[in-house]
This record gives sequence, C-alpha cells and structure tokens, in this order.
Amino acid sequence: MAYYFTIRNKNEYKSINLTNHPSFERTSKFQGDRFSLDEIDKFTSNYANELALRESLYFYGLLDEEEAFKEISIRMKSKGELSKVKYSPVYEDSAKYLDTEYLSYKLKSFSKDFNFLNKFLTYYRNSSVNNDIVCAIRSYTLGNSELDIYILIDEFINRELYNRRYNIEKHCYDYISIKYKSLHDLAMFIYNYENSSEMSKSEINDELNNFINYLKQDTIINKPKVKTRKKILEGQTSFFD
Repeated sequence: MAYYFTIRNKNEYKSINLTNHPSFERTSKFQGDRFSLDEIDKFTSNYANELALRESLYFYGLLDEEEAFKEISIRMKSKGELSKVKYSPVYEDSAKYLDTEYLSYKLKSFSKDFNFLNKFLTYYRNSSVNNDIVCAIRSYTLGNSELDIYILIDEFINRELYNRRYNIEKHCYDYISIKYKSLHDLAMFIYNYENSSEMSKSEINDELNNFINYLKQDTIINKPKVKTRKKILEGQTSFFD
C-alpha cells in the first residue's frame, strides 16, 4: 500500500514529494509522492522532533512559510480519501520502538499496568487475527490466575506483526515477513502511552518563526551548510542547536 506525507491545506491535504529532500532514501518501488510507510518512518526518524523536521522541510523548499506551521500527517488512500495514519511521525527517540524485540519487552513491561492494558484492549478490540488473544488478556485483567500474560503477549505479537505459515513437516510456523503497518501502529501506540511531547504547539511555532526570520535576515548569498543526517546531540531540539 502507498502512503503520502501531507500538509494540511484548509480541508484538503497536499502531498509532499520527499524525493526532493537530500535526506530521503528511496527503498520501495513506488514513484513520485507515493511511499512505503517504512520509507517515511526512516526519513522522519532522522530528526529529534517535530520542530527539527519542520525546519528542515522549510529549509529545503518542501514547505513554504505558510505551510511550515500547518498540520503534518502520514496518510493512506481509503475509499477515495486520504485517511490519517494514527499518531505523529516517528522521530529519533521513538524509532527504537520499531525494533520487534524492544517492542516485545516494552509491551511485557506494562503487563501489571491495568490502565495500559485497558487502553490496549480497546485499541485492539476489533483485531481479526487476535480476537481470542484479546479476550484472554481481558480475562487476565479480570483476575484469571490461570493465564500467563507473557505467553499471551508473545502470541499476540507473533500474529499481529508477522506473516507466517505453518510448516506441517516441522510442526512449527515459518516466519515470512513483518507486517510493517501493524508494527508501526503498535510501536507508536506504546510510545505515545509512555511519552508526552517535549514541546507544545505554541513553543514549536515560536521557535519555527525565529528560524524562518533568521533565514530571511541572512544576507549571505549561499545558504549555510546544514547536515540533516548529523547525529543530533542529547537535548538538541532545533535544526541549528
């Protein structure tokens, strides 16, 4: 499935062609402004946060001054419309949640957090591949001591994140590939439960406005050399920090 990196324009969404950005790497067979979700996640995870991403998009001309302050989202086509992929883009700090082993560890670490489990069960209540596992986890939260929550979580992850086929000869599953959209959704669900945004919308807008004004006032003909792939130092939140 193709995904689109968009900026909101009133009640419509303008698709941004990330191939025009020097830090974007094409790894799928899609063309133009159509991307795999994996490609978009790898691109946005170069940045510490939303502010750094917006500054870079503006600096390289993918957003104009007005667009730089508008809603950014990842979308996919559904019934002829662009439907939003839940949550904000993946940034540097949340990228580690896309590692399946780390994700499994984080999910198990919340096995005693019943507030998390209730939100988790609500989020996955309509899962077609895990309906019985969701019901079993619900039973666990209600006090069924015969259920092993770690085994339930392992089976949930195996079904939710992997394309697999049962090998009759070996009497086990062969794991074929990862369902990347499912991985993305679970990773961002857990990350957003555990973390809050480090900057408010007003703080992002103030810093972004300062950045744009800085570029406008710069009298040097050649733009300063900015390495978008440089390692972002701890605590750095902005393009020029």
